[in-house]
Amino acid sequence: MVVNAEVAIQLFGVQLSDIVNNDGRFYSKLLDVYLQLIFILWCLIAFHFAGVFYARR
Repeated sequence: MVVNAEVAIQLFGVQLSDIVNNDGRFYSKLLDVYLQLIFILWCLIAFHFAGVFYARR
């Protein structure tokens, strides 16, 4: 994974790339949060499927 990518990070129409340090710590922190949110989403999907299968019993 490229940590020092030249990607413009925007949140609600505000460009956050100007805030980013040259070492890319801010970008890697946002990437960690993003990956955690994806993991939580997949866990919620799995719990819903488990609930559907449990309700059918």
